[in-house]
Amino acid sequence: MQIESADLEVAAAQYSVALLDTVGSPPVLDLVDLGLGPDGHTVAATKELLGRRDS
Repeated sequence: MQIESADLEVAAAQYSVALLDTVGSPPVLDLVDLGLGPDGHTVAATKELLGRRDS
């Protein structure tokens, strides 16, 4: 995402337009990069995330 504005609302609106121009409406994405954790995991459903604890 190239940011062309210091105003976050404006930057988000610009990116929204660019994304819809690229993938169409409704947006269809074949690949989504969710990031990588420091230990190499991606999107881990941890107890902390789910709000559960062992009893």
